[in-house]
Amino acid sequence: MKRIFLLGFLTLIFTVVNVSPVQAEKINFQWRGEVGYTAKGFFTYDETKAGEKIKEAGKGQMRVLQSLSVSFYDPLGNRLAGYDNVVGGESTGEYFGFNYDRSTGKLFGTIDLGGESPGEIYIKGEIKDKLSLYQVGSAYTEISLDRDRGTLTASNPDREY
Repeated sequence: MKRIFLLGFLTLIFTVVNVSPVQAEKINFQWRGEVGYTAKGFFTYDETKAGEKIKEAGKGQMRVLQSLSVSFYDPLGNRLAGYDNVVGGESTGEYFGFNYDRSTGKLFGTIDLGGESPGEIYIKGEIKDKLSLYQVGSAYTEISLDRDRGTLTASNPDREY
């Protein structure tokens, strides 16, 4: 009898957990610098919590973002590093910064994505002005690898803007 009750209870819990799944949308993004370094990644966000603009920053629980991953490549296309900046709705980085306009399908404002420790790579700056790729130096200094005065582009093949 106890075994049947426990099985029924676990089935009820499983059913309740699966009744309201998060409505997540996945967006890909990419960047190419003047020297030829590239950044590619994706993010997902909870559509039920998202307003027109998604603005997230800092370490800890995010309001809307569910995941964000970014990888960096050298001019020959060799993968240099990859980072999961947001996992399960929680940011892992102190300097994390992200802005996305759902109505235009574009990233905007200031971003900071990637690593934070010596030897790691990150991209930061203003989307349309001074976006650069850096490596963290041994004394936590910035070593510039590449820059671009263009933009970081986002795309969702399932949606028209």
